[in-house]
Amino acid sequence: MRPSAFYAFVTLANSEDGFPSPLAAPWILGSRWSEMVCFVVTSNRILAVRIMAHSLLLMWWAQSM
Repeated sequence: MRPSAFYAFVTLANSEDGFPSPLAAPWILGSRWSEMVCFVVTSNRILAVRIMAHSLLLMWWAQSM
């Protein structure tokens, strides 16, 4: 699995602003949480990089709480 091949991330289906916010990373893909939707970005690499950066920022913020 190469990082450049695809980026998987998890989003909340019901977010506050209507746009799903990326949370966590591939380790959560095995989760059974019904409110989370998993999808893969394959074509837009810039969007994928932005999403992964946002995910890391959210994980850091959640751990600092």
